[in-house]
Amino acid sequence: MKIETAVLDDVVDGVFAQVREGLIAAQSPLVEDEEVEEGLRDQVRFLLGSAFAELGFVVEPRLDEVDDRGLDVGLIRATQHIHPAESLLAARLLFSASLPGLQRATKDAGDPVSEDALAIALSDQIFRLLTSAALSYVDVLLDRITAVQREERASIARDLHDRVAHTLASGLMKLDLADTQLTRERDRTRTEARGLLDQALGEAQTIAMELRQITGSRSLIDSVQLYLDEAGVHDVALDVSEAGEPQPLADATRDQVFLIIREALRNSFSHGMPATVGVRLQWGGQELRVEVWDDGSGFSPLRIRPGAMGLVGMRERAELIGATYSLESAPGTGTRVIVEVPYADE
Repeated sequence: MKIETAVLDDVVDGVFAQVREGLIAAQSPLVEDEEVEEGLRDQVRFLLGSAFAELGFVVEPRLDEVDDRGLDVGLIRATQHIHPAESLLAARLLFSASLPGLQRATKDAGDPVSEDALAIALSDQIFRLLTSAALSYVDVLLDRITAVQREERASIARDLHDRVAHTLASGLMKLDLADTQLTRERDRTRTEARGLLDQALGEAQTIAMELRQITGSRSLIDSVQLYLDEAGVHDVALDVSEAGEPQPLADATRDQVFLIIREALRNSFSHGMPATVGVRLQWGGQELRVEVWDDGSGFSPLRIRPGAMGLVGMRERAELIGATYSLESAPGTGTRVIVEVPYADE
C-alpha cells in the first residue's frame, strides 16, 4: 500500500487549513508568528505521515526526513514561550480535522481502513508527539530554572563583592594607615574606618534581608509595602492599591506571586527611569489579578535580550503556580506586568 506525495500534501493542506482556522478563532499564539505557524505545518505533516505508516502505507518522503521537525515541537514552543495548553488545543483540532482526511486518502488509494483503526493510529501519533513535546518542554524549563538560579548566585556574589567586600577592604586599609599616623590623624582615620565597617555590616544585613524576603505570615499587600519601604526608593512616586475581598492563597503560591511583583518592581526601578510605579491587587470572584506598572521608558518585548533572566523568571514562576502572565510595553509608553492567579479548588 502506498500514499503518493501529492496525496499526502493535499491532506496536509486541508488539515492545516482547518487547524489554523480553529487556532485563529481561539486567538492562539501558534498562528501569530510565521515561524511558529510554519513549524505547526511541519508537525501536521509529520503526524499524518506517521499515522499512514502505522496503518501499513508506504509514505513519501521518508519519515526520517521530517522526523526532527516533528518531534522537536516541545523544544521549539518552550523557547518561544508558548504554553503547553496551546499544544493540547492544537492536538484536539488536529484529531478532528485529520480523521476525515485520512479516511478519504486511504479510500482513494484503494485500501480503505476502518474509522476505528484510523482513530487509533491517529491518537497514537498525537500521543507520541505530545509525550515528546512535554519532555522537551520540561527540559527547557529545567535549563531556565538552572540559569535563573545561576544568575541569582552571580548577583549575590556581585553584591557581596561590590557592596560588602570593597567597603570592608577600604575600612581595613584605613586601619592599617592609622597604625602609621600620629595620634590626632590616627583617631580621625580610625573613625573613618569604623564608619566603613559599619556600612559594610549594614550592606550585609540588607543582602541577608533580601535573600529571606518572602511573605511569611504577612498578607500579600503588606509584603509588597514592606519591600517598598525597605527598598528605600525616594525619587519615584508609589501607587499601591488593593480592591476586592482578599482570598486565602497557598503559602507557595503567595510567595511566588510576591517574587514576581518584586522582580517587576526591581526592573522598573533599575531600567525604566519612571516617575511613578504602581502595584494593584484585584481580588475577583475566581482569581487574583496583579498589575505592576510604571510610566518609564518602556521597551519592545520582541527585543528582549537573551540574558534577561528576570523576565523569563517571572513567566516561569507564573506557570509554576498555574497563573497566566503577560507583559505590555513599548518604547516611551512604560511597562505593565499582569498576572492572573486562579484560586485553588476547594
